[in-house]
Amino acid sequence: PHVTNPSAAMGRETDEIGHLDLTEDDIVNGCVLGPDGYVYRPPPPSKQLTIEMQVSVTECRNWREVLSVVDNLGDLFDFRNTSTAVHRVAKSSVQDGEAKLAMSDHRFPRLLQLLRAKCKDLSAWGLSDAAWGLAKMQCRDEEIFRRISLRAQQILQDLDP
Repeated sequence: PHVTNPSAAMGRETDEIGHLDLTEDDIVNGCVLGPDGYVYRPPPPSKQLTIEMQVSVTECRNWREVLSVVDNLGDLFDFRNTSTAVHRVAKSSVQDGEAKLAMSDHRFPRLLQLLRAKCKDLSAWGLSDAAWGLAKMQCRDEEIFRRISLRAQQILQDLDP
């Protein structure tokens, strides 16, 4: 686990007494405020857990099942699981002519929230899955596309021409 003292967190917002405020991304990624304003950052999930989460997404037969997994297990997702879920929701919903219905599902915003929070860790493959899925669904989330663009710039050397 990582513990960060607010005085060491440069460029982050603090409250009136100098404690670090958690961002939405921090909360989605499991961070919590501890005593004296310390931020607890949980360790990364185990390899076995990420594999189990990936299987739970890839075994889904349609976009509704994927969103159900996101709703029930999304807190355990890493960046791979999240980008795979986006890709699977897009593939299934577009194939069934239900992309707009999928995006209006009450669970879809949670998937977008997870993607926003995990964008900074996306691999080239995950970046491709997420960008393709959102574009295929014609999902217009400027913040996600801004983050995808930033991540693509960071890993430019890893991207295929």
